[in-house]
Amino acid sequence: MNNHIKRKAVSVVIVTFNSENLIMDCLDSIFKYNDISDDLEVVLVDNCSKNYLFMFDSIEEKYGNKVVLINNKVNGGYGQGNNLGVEVAKAPIILIMNPDVRLVKPIFKRILSLFERRNIAIAGMQQYESLLKRSQSFLMLREDLCSLFLYAVYTKINKFNEKYFCISGACFAVRKSVFTKVGMFDEQMFLYGEERMLHYKILRLGNYHIVYDSTIGYLHPKENREFSSKNFLLGYHSFIYTCDKLGLDLHRSRNKMLNMYRFLEFYSWARGDKLKVKYYKEIIKLIKNNI
Repeated sequence: MNNHIKRKAVSVVIVTFNSENLIMDCLDSIFKYNDISDDLEVVLVDNCSKNYLFMFDSIEEKYGNKVVLINNKVNGGYGQGNNLGVEVAKAPIILIMNPDVRLVKPIFKRILSLFERRNIAIAGMQQYESLLKRSQSFLMLREDLCSLFLYAVYTKINKFNEKYFCISGACFAVRKSVFTKVGMFDEQMFLYGEERMLHYKILRLGNYHIVYDSTIGYLHPKENREFSSKNFLLGYHSFIYTCDKLGLDLHRSRNKMLNMYRFLEFYSWARGDKLKVKYYKEIIKLIKNNI
């Protein structure tokens, strides 16, 4: 592990797992659009990848000690890996970033200006599917019909409301002191849903806010990814865990989720979108089979 002594302004934390084909482009974009010079730190945590030694050697050969490399002894998932990286990070502002994210313009000065307000805990930004196409930058906190309609309106006008939505976990900035105050990411959640749990915990503190700035953004293509029952169930089990952990009514929340997907199935049928109908039928079946 490389050690930096100087305090930094922003620490980028990236968790990899068999991501050797993605990480170099990610790092290239970070350093290309670094607008705060030596005030930027990059921390990379690898979760037991098969070829982590080759990946680490390639990174060190290109970037020297500009990237702090951590070999995680266990694959504890997204949350545990990021927690380890945040513990090592030396900056008061952390940028959590997936290895398949690419920066397309400078963002760090703007992030620092957002956090000049001491009551800001999280700052999100615009997510792009391509350079000319916006994509899902924030998620519904609750999966129900009311949230779905609100989401349609807010995404149309590209506005965010912390009462109804949470920032996408692919790339967001968080104040380290607040992140640690709420216990960081819940490590019982292996993958999917960690950002919702974090959002709830921060809002329950009562004196911090979560903001979204559409003037800065990142590239994170997702459209061509195939539906995975395994990944959906990971997210669904995270939803169950979140309800239990936060004292939410699981039975009521699950019924509202089912009603939302039934509506989406009907809406897709009415539009003649057979692929979407099949997709929502599969989701409804998975939920019913895991009650």
